[in-house]
Amino acid sequence: MVDVAHDCIVLEEDCGTIDGLWLYETPEKGLLPNLSERIIGRLAASNIVDPKTGEIIVERNQEVDDKKAAQITAAGIKSVNIVPTHLSGKTGCLPEMLRS
Repeated sequence: MVDVAHDCIVLEEDCGTIDGLWLYETPEKGLLPNLSERIIGRLAASNIVDPKTGEIIVERNQEVDDKKAAQITAAGIKSVNIVPTHLSGKTGCLPEMLRS
């Protein structure tokens, strides 16, 4: 069992970046979990749009849940831009969606 704790000082509410980390469906099955499994619980760095209908499946800064991940897979989307953990040292920003 491994237990890890991290601390972070939030200096900005939302830095507004649209830069993200692209996650791709891998052709080598079994090497990594499928794309759907890897994006659940992540925040979209930009809108995720169904290429056939133009419908927004996930809006920027919105969390990808099981249902939305299934919609992304059904739409044939093979890559997703997610919000990276963009921390510099022990400081960072808090995306708009996470503020309460």
